[in-house]
Amino acid sequence: MRAIMVASVLVLAIALPTAWAQALSPEVTAKGKAAVEALEALQSVLSVGVNYADYQRRLGDTKIITDQFMRVAPEEALARKVINEAQEAYKQALWAWKWKIEQHESSIDVRAVFPMGDETIKRIFTCDAPELIVDRDLGKFINADALIQACWRKADKNTAQARRMLWH
Repeated sequence: MRAIMVASVLVLAIALPTAWAQALSPEVTAKGKAAVEALEALQSVLSVGVNYADYQRRLGDTKIITDQFMRVAPEEALARKVINEAQEAYKQALWAWKWKIEQHESSIDVRAVFPMGDETIKRIFTCDAPELIVDRDLGKFINADALIQACWRKADKNTAQARRMLWH
């Protein structure tokens, strides 16, 4: 019985990406693929190094393409959620990089900038890496460089997931 259950779960897990892509119209799938390719192009540029101004410009170019997909993708489409999360992670990295430049700081005092609860801070600013938050005195601080890298890793992960969904 246990082996049958495991096999059923495995079959379901393998079948889901195909079902997600088939649920989208050809137009929506094409725009989703373009969004994934734009996110992958941004990943490529990051792998060789980029300065802040170039990153900001390229992120804007990528957002134009991902927004085109968001406008046509159904709200409930998982590919939409995953692509949006990748784009948001890249935006969070931009925010952290901007903070680092403007404040000449390697740590972000999130309590000084955003008075919110710990769970919200973790959810918004750590890109699924809550270990980046460290207590220092009474504040909450995040290592800016580590946060940027974590956001890029999250974006990479989501982009790869979207690719699997749309290319079956």
